[in-house]
Amino acid sequence: MEHAAKKAAEFRTKKLPYVDDDFQIIIEDRETFDADTWNYRMLLRRRIRPVVPEPTDDEVAVVSDGDQTLADNLRTKMLKRVSDPSELEDVVDDLLRVFVHSENAKDALRSMAPDAYEDVVRLISERLRRLRLGSRRLVGDPLDAEIESLKTAILAAVPNLDPGTADTIALGAVSDWLMRCPLKLD
Repeated sequence: MEHAAKKAAEFRTKKLPYVDDDFQIIIEDRETFDADTWNYRMLLRRRIRPVVPEPTDDEVAVVSDGDQTLADNLRTKMLKRVSDPSELEDVVDDLLRVFVHSENAKDALRSMAPDAYEDVVRLISERLRRLRLGSRRLVGDPLDAEIESLKTAILAAVPNLDPGTADTIALGAVSDWLMRCPLKLD
């Protein structure tokens, strides 16, 4: 503590433009926090961050060519959302890539943290069930809100999951739903 106070005083005397006149160094340790806060901070330090490479063209082709109805469903649904029809194939390819990337992220998560994987898969299934039941009532543009809501739910269930991984999984889940379920986007 004494060393920190000495260093803070040293910086204040330099009158640096980015150092406030009442600058001080505060050292916090475990005793500074209540048990719940400390446990949450430690959980976040054990961030689950799988390394997931971008999908290859071959991986995307396997999905696209494997069940042509999936890509056809995407084309049909996205045609209503794409303002320039010449961009439709690029949008479909992007969604297929997002889907494959998400599946790869979930596979990596399953290997790294099986409990977190189970939580994520359960949340996706619950959300899909809700969407299937309410798909006829969807108004406006629900996809962005659904992606963000699913990402938030995933991070609430697995708070130490890397937010980028949660975003990838949420985007892929919605892409999967667009291919497989009877969502009405009109």
